[in-house]
Amino acid sequence: EQLNLVLNSLIGYQPNSGLILSNMPFLNEVCVRELPFPPADFQGILDTTGSPGLSFNLDCRLDSFVYIPDRKFRRALLAEGVDDNQDSLISLEEAQWITNLDVSGKGISDLTGIEAFINLDRLYCQFNKLSGLDLSQNSTLRYLHCENNLLDSLDVAHLQGLYSLDCSENLLDSLVVSGKTDLRYLRCSGNQLHFLDASDNAFLRYLECDNNQLTALDNS
Repeated sequence: EQLNLVLNSLIGYQPNSGLILSNMPFLNEVCVRELPFPPADFQGILDTTGSPGLSFNLDCRLDSFVYIPDRKFRRALLAEGVDDNQDSLISLEEAQWITNLDVSGKGISDLTGIEAFINLDRLYCQFNKLSGLDLSQNSTLRYLHCENNLLDSLDVAHLQGLYSLDCSENLLDSLVVSGKTDLRYLRCSGNQLHFLDASDNAFLRYLECDNNQLTALDNS
């Protein structure tokens, strides 16, 4: 088994507080940023008692894990049970199993890592602190609720199967949802919209766009 300390923020490693790797008989690889390890400025305690096969190396399999810099997002994913093997890391395989994700109301500022969830059908990320949202790799999304954030732009052009979108109470000044033949529900009120293109949505049943700065609306 391998332990990755390059992603040390995920496991709470701090150079001055010590590292306890005791009683882990099946652990044989510990991936680190540089050798030798521990480094010369290491002031804590390194305890490897009961871990006879342990070795430190630079062979880090980073490409099999999802990079998630926002700790609150990472905690939310762990709470949602995305970490199936409970190693405190989110692997690409674990992310790809997820079709429904609710990380609403967690104080998240950065949703980097969501691109690995390529089979998402529903994403609920409302009531956070998101200023950007890149969903370019999440083309299977049908339900997107990102209301009550700090978004100043939102690109849903590639979400061809979009069925329900709530992006209300953000900072959007334009929104294009044209040609979404599956779109039934659209709520974009409470933004700063000057432009809204909702054309070619023949089956749209609900549209709420009040409290904006619209002077024209194309819903032909």
